[in-house]
Amino acid sequence: MFRILNVSLMVLTLTAVAGMSAPPAKAQSDSNTNQPVGQGDNYSKQELKTYALAALEVQEINQAYVEQLSSVQGTEAKEELRKVTMDRIIEAIRDTGITLKKYNRITVQSGDNPELSRQISRLIEEVK
Repeated sequence: MFRILNVSLMVLTLTAVAGMSAPPAKAQSDSNTNQPVGQGDNYSKQELKTYALAALEVQEINQAYVEQLSSVQGTEAKEELRKVTMDRIIEAIRDTGITLKKYNRITVQSGDNPELSRQISRLIEEVK
Protein backbone atom coordinates (compact mmCIF):
# COMPACT_ATOMS: atom_id res chain seq x y z
CA MET A 1 0.00 0.00 0.00
CA PHE A 2 2.48 2.82 -5.41
CA ARG A 3 3.43 6.08 -3.87
CA ILE A 4 6.63 6.65 -1.92
CA LEU A 5 6.05 5.90 1.75
CA ASN A 6 6.62 8.72 4.21
CA VAL A 7 6.72 8.82 7.99
CA SER A 8 3.01 9.45 8.46
CA LEU A 9 2.12 6.52 6.19
CA MET A 10 4.54 4.33 8.14
CA VAL A 11 2.79 5.35 11.35
CA LEU A 12 -0.61 4.65 9.78
CA THR A 13 0.54 1.23 8.61
CA LEU A 14 2.13 0.31 11.91
CA THR A 15 -0.83 1.58 13.88
CA ALA A 16 -3.30 -0.33 11.74
CA VAL A 17 -1.26 -3.50 11.94
CA ALA A 18 -0.87 -3.25 15.70
CA GLY A 19 -4.63 -2.76 16.00
CA MET A 20 -5.24 -6.03 14.19
CA SER A 21 -3.78 -8.12 16.96
CA ALA A 22 -7.18 -8.33 18.65
CA PRO A 23 -8.68 -11.77 19.32
CA PRO A 24 -10.21 -13.37 16.25
CA ALA A 25 -13.92 -13.31 15.65
CA LYS A 26 -16.01 -16.38 14.73
CA ALA A 27 -14.30 -18.29 11.92
CA GLN A 28 -15.49 -17.72 8.39
CA SER A 29 -17.24 -20.71 6.88
CA ASP A 30 -16.42 -19.88 3.26
CA SER A 31 -13.70 -22.21 2.07
CA ASN A 32 -13.38 -20.84 -1.48
CA THR A 33 -10.05 -19.00 -1.46
CA ASN A 34 -10.76 -17.19 -4.72
CA GLN A 35 -14.10 -15.71 -3.72
CA PRO A 36 -14.04 -12.03 -2.74
CA VAL A 37 -14.75 -11.46 0.94
CA GLY A 38 -16.23 -8.57 2.88
CA GLN A 39 -18.48 -5.75 1.87
CA GLY A 40 -17.40 -3.21 -0.72
CA ASP A 41 -13.99 -4.74 -1.42
CA ASN A 42 -12.60 -6.98 -4.11
CA TYR A 43 -10.04 -8.99 -2.18
CA SER A 44 -9.93 -12.75 -2.34
CA LYS A 45 -9.30 -14.77 0.79
CA GLN A 46 -5.83 -15.58 -0.59
CA GLU A 47 -5.03 -11.87 -1.05
CA LEU A 48 -6.10 -11.19 2.53
CA LYS A 49 -4.04 -14.16 3.75
CA THR A 50 -1.01 -12.70 2.01
CA TYR A 51 -1.80 -9.36 3.61
CA ALA A 52 -2.04 -11.08 7.02
CA LEU A 53 1.41 -12.61 6.54
CA ALA A 54 2.82 -9.20 5.63
CA ALA A 55 1.06 -7.58 8.58
CA LEU A 56 2.67 -10.05 10.97
CA GLU A 57 6.08 -9.28 9.51
CA VAL A 58 5.47 -5.54 9.81
CA GLN A 59 4.31 -5.95 13.40
CA GLU A 60 7.47 -7.89 14.28
CA ILE A 61 9.70 -5.25 12.67
CA ASN A 62 7.78 -2.48 14.42
CA GLN A 63 8.22 -4.16 17.81
CA ALA A 64 11.96 -4.38 17.24
CA TYR A 65 12.01 -0.72 16.16
CA VAL A 66 10.20 0.42 19.31
CA GLU A 67 12.61 -1.59 21.48
CA GLN A 68 15.68 -0.21 19.70
CA LEU A 69 14.41 3.37 19.63
CA SER A 70 14.62 3.74 23.40
CA SER A 71 18.33 2.93 23.36
CA VAL A 72 19.25 5.21 20.44
CA GLN A 73 20.69 8.62 21.27
CA GLY A 74 20.54 11.64 18.99
CA THR A 75 18.26 12.82 16.24
CA GLU A 76 20.47 11.56 13.40
CA ALA A 77 20.74 8.08 14.88
CA LYS A 78 16.98 7.92 15.42
CA GLU A 79 16.38 9.05 11.84
CA GLU A 80 18.79 6.40 10.55
CA LEU A 81 16.99 3.73 12.59
CA ARG A 82 13.66 4.94 11.18
CA LYS A 83 15.02 4.73 7.61
CA VAL A 84 16.45 1.25 8.16
CA THR A 85 13.17 0.13 9.71
CA MET A 86 11.16 1.55 6.81
CA ASP A 87 13.40 -0.29 4.34
CA ARG A 88 12.93 -3.53 6.29
CA ILE A 89 9.16 -3.03 6.32
CA ILE A 90 9.03 -2.40 2.57
CA GLU A 91 11.20 -5.45 1.88
CA ALA A 92 9.13 -7.66 4.20
CA ILE A 93 5.88 -6.61 2.55
CA ARG A 94 7.24 -7.21 -0.94
CA ASP A 95 8.72 -10.57 0.06
CA THR A 96 5.26 -11.86 0.96
CA GLY A 97 4.11 -11.24 -2.61
CA ILE A 98 1.77 -8.30 -2.03
CA THR A 99 2.44 -4.91 -3.54
CA LEU A 100 3.05 -1.94 -1.27
CA LYS A 101 0.13 -0.18 -2.88
CA LYS A 102 -2.26 -3.05 -2.17
CA TYR A 103 -0.91 -3.49 1.37
CA ASN A 104 -1.51 0.17 2.16
CA ARG A 105 -4.94 0.12 0.48
CA ILE A 106 -6.05 -2.85 2.56
CA THR A 107 -4.64 -1.22 5.71
CA VAL A 108 -6.62 1.96 5.10
CA GLN A 109 -9.79 0.12 4.10
CA SER A 110 -9.63 -2.17 7.11
CA GLY A 111 -9.75 0.91 9.30
CA ASP A 112 -12.99 1.97 7.61
CA ASN A 113 -14.56 -1.47 7.22
CA PRO A 114 -15.14 -3.44 10.45
CA GLU A 115 -16.01 -6.63 8.57
CA LEU A 116 -12.77 -6.47 6.57
CA SER A 117 -10.86 -5.83 9.78
CA ARG A 118 -12.47 -8.88 11.44
CA GLN A 119 -11.63 -11.05 8.43
CA ILE A 120 -8.02 -9.92 8.53
CA SER A 121 -7.84 -10.56 12.29
CA ARG A 122 -9.10 -14.11 11.74
CA LEU A 123 -6.55 -14.69 8.99
CA ILE A 124 -3.73 -13.32 11.12
CA GLU A 125 -4.64 -15.83 13.81
CA GLU A 126 -4.74 -18.58 11.14
CA VAL A 127 -1.28 -17.84 9.79
CA LYS A 128 0.46 -17.30 13.15
